[in-house]
Amino acid sequence: METRVGHEMDMEMLKRDQQRIENLQLFNRVEIEAIEQPGGVTVLVMVTERWFIFPYPILYANERDWKKLSYGAGIVHRNFRGRNTNFGLSGWLGYNPGFSLYYANPRIGGDRHLYLTLKAFSGTVRSRGLEVERFNMTSRGGLIDIGKRWGLYTYTSVILSYQSIGFPFQYEYLTAGGERTDRLPSLALVFKYDRRDLVEYPKKGLFFQTYVEKVHYPSQVDYLRSGVDVRFYIPLVAGISLAMRSAGDLLQGDNPMYARHYLGYSERIRGHYDQVRQGDHRLMSQLELRFPIVSLHYFSVDESMFGPYSSNMPFALHGAVFAETGTTWSRGEQIDQERFLSGYGAGIHVQLPYSYVLRFDYGLNLDGNGEFIFDLNAWF
Repeated sequence: METRVGHEMDMEMLKRDQQRIENLQLFNRVEIEAIEQPGGVTVLVMVTERWFIFPYPILYANERDWKKLSYGAGIVHRNFRGRNTNFGLSGWLGYNPGFSLYYANPRIGGDRHLYLTLKAFSGTVRSRGLEVERFNMTSRGGLIDIGKRWGLYTYTSVILSYQSIGFPFQYEYLTAGGERTDRLPSLALVFKYDRRDLVEYPKKGLFFQTYVEKVHYPSQVDYLRSGVDVRFYIPLVAGISLAMRSAGDLLQGDNPMYARHYLGYSERIRGHYDQVRQGDHRLMSQLELRFPIVSLHYFSVDESMFGPYSSNMPFALHGAVFAETGTTWSRGEQIDQERFLSGYGAGIHVQLPYSYVLRFDYGLNLDGNGEFIFDLNAWF
């Protein structure tokens, strides 16, 4: 919280404090009340906790495609020792089967405001290159992410990771080193500034992130990836907000298929949702007007079954009108208008408990051909 004992009472500051507590994603509801008393003001913070330790089912769409489902189970503790420390173990079958083990501590080193994330993973992943029909590869590795929070909104981190990617023998000619397994030790630096009001569905604030990642293994692979992602959320009137995003990514050095940038997988253009483009570089721009249909309110279910963790659960209904464009290109190619995929449309977005957003969009390309899109979480 930015509010401190001895400060002059500032209701705007208190509102920002409430939003940052909500963005911890530990509570169903956060309420802050300023109570005037002789000699000062008492600030009362009331929270309704979420479940913090539980087994959970896994069902998600890989690459934002509901034909590529993964299913399984995991167990997670989201608030170990009441300090927002997370650890979990999960495994899944279906598309890209695998397992993951992670630990995340948002505060180590006391007042130095350092944070730590550890992760290990193993599984099968589908290739993304367009040269040949997609095939299965093995992926194993882990990472150490050590970061620092500077003030309330700024973060820097250093990520050390190692990944091995195994190819079937008939596709070993696509590897970077000419062997069946590419080994990918990497060092990445990340800078992030995040002043969004609500992480899962922002309507006010600014998000900026940039990264640079060096991957090098002697006599096998050597490339540098970098990128920037800028998002503005501008409130207008009556709960209406304009959301804007521009993002770009570059690849220098070797360009194996797993290092390239794509449209049509995790990043897509609505109106060209299933169209895949690849390249060394990628550029995207998105615009979305968000407006309330049913304002945020809270409900509770049977507490005899779920206890207090099912109280004060949020629900809201939003409408959106959007337009977006993007392209990829490789070194030596020119960027021209014909290379861009562009689309527009509208949608209904349902804000649910536990930071979920269901999105029902209808996108059209510039030729007027439309498609229905069902997806999870805000587009940006």
